[in-house]
Amino acid sequence: MGETRPRLAAWTQPSRLASLAVLIAVVVAIWAGVSIWRGQRIHMHMGDEDRLSHQIEERLGPRAEVRLLERGQGGVLCGYVAHRGARDDQAFISQPNRLLLERDPLPQEFERLRRAYCPGLIRPLPPVA
Repeated sequence: MGETRPRLAAWTQPSRLASLAVLIAVVVAIWAGVSIWRGQRIHMHMGDEDRLSHQIEERLGPRAEVRLLERGQGGVLCGYVAHRGARDDQAFISQPNRLLLERDPLPQEFERLRRAYCPGLIRPLPPVA
């Protein structure tokens, strides 16, 4: 008599496991794409000031406050932000999909955007009396 190999359960067969892994990966990718798309759409439908408030709170926390605000070109907002009660002012440029701070590790990018969108941004911020 021939020796029979034990049968694997249907869900443990390699081809089914591979198919299941691909299906899970596709579902996760679709979910992530929709989440990102919805997040961008929410920012796009916010007013500029609401968008800025959301970006600053998300990036610097609830104690951050805008000290100076200017309208740049094309829906861009520029100004200075600091933590409430502190003197850690730093310039920012708020675009619909991005908040760039003066102290970010991209000084050339910040300066390029400042010249393009916010040429009137005072640098450095004058001391508050």
